[in-house]
Amino acid sequence: MGTRLNPVVVEAIRDAGLTKAAYVRRTWPDGEWRGDVCGCTDDRCVGYHHDKNEECTCVLVLIEQAVDEQLAARS
Repeated sequence: MGTRLNPVVVEAIRDAGLTKAAYVRRTWPDGEWRGDVCGCTDDRCVGYHHDKNEECTCVLVLIEQAVDEQLAARS
């Protein structure tokens, strides 16, 4: 079983106009999240890219890319 996304990340995904399922399927078509709780697709992000009490900057880029892909698909 994969790691669960934390509620702050889920809210950021929704605020960007995406669904959690769409965000997860972008990387893992089977719909199971295997990234880190911070929303990064790297399962070792917390403690490697940033400390536990810091915001993940990776997820901001990943969400932006997902939105861009979704908009491109609609065009």
